[in-house]
Amino acid sequence: MDVEWFKARKRELKLTDADLAPAFGVERSVANKIANGKVLLNARRADAVAKLLKTSRDEVLYRFGISTEEPQRQ
Repeated sequence: MDVEWFKARKRELKLTDADLAPAFGVERSVANKIANGKVLLNARRADAVAKLLKTSRDEVLYRFGISTEEPQRQ
């Protein structure tokens, strides 16, 4: 997982782990573990996470290490 990218997106969008928890479909404490790369993101949540992070599903899958295919830049 690209933890630095994720933390930068959180800062840019002023998101907290409590904001992320519903998109991840987990409790806030588990959202914190996902944010720190200690727990893997469930790929089924990629769309909700992408929407919250204002990015593409492909970007989320790549940054979270679910996909090895780098997303196309627009």
